[in-house]
Amino acid sequence: MKKWKIGLFIILTVAVFTACASKATTESKTINDLTPEQTVQDAFDAVKQKDFDKFNQYMANSSIFITEDADSYNQLTNTEKKIMNELFLNFSYEISSTKIDGSKATINVKMTNTDYSNIITDLVKQSINSTFSGDEEDMDDDNSEELLLNLLSEANKSNSKVSSDLELKLNKTDTGWKIDLDSKARNVLLGNLVDIF
Repeated sequence: MKKWKIGLFIILTVAVFTACASKATTESKTINDLTPEQTVQDAFDAVKQKDFDKFNQYMANSSIFITEDADSYNQLTNTEKKIMNELFLNFSYEISSTKIDGSKATINVKMTNTDYSNIITDLVKQSINSTFSGDEEDMDDDNSEELLLNLLSEANKSNSKVSSDLELKLNKTDTGWKIDLDSKARNVLLGNLVDIF
């Protein structure tokens, strides 16, 4: 009986250490160590977790989550953070294939987000109404941000989606694989807001 308990203890100990070692290996990978597919997963998971600074580390082109007043997500105002959270509330992705050719890679991915294309029309209507009614003070920056936040929230509730199968191009650099997020991918990521402008 005692041998059975010792054997069980050894098996459980090995299993726990193996699981911990496996998890530690995955967590300790740096950006340089990631495959192209892991790079895309890490970048898009960062969006879902609202870690936009991390997302920007994977971009070959300029960062897309920076405002004029803040060079990182942590420096955004509370309302701006809420806007970013709403903007990616329903973002999802699914990788279907990966092709690596030396220092270049192509990832086929389906990206989906809420379709926000109608909120710009609503935002402009509200602004025009405030201007012509003499309530220009009602549309200061804070009120405009609150209006945008409310419109994003309503769009998320409407369940209208934009989705596209995309080919993401990646290039290997000294600091790991970098994603070249073209305008079509940016548009889906941002819920059809890029096409409006």
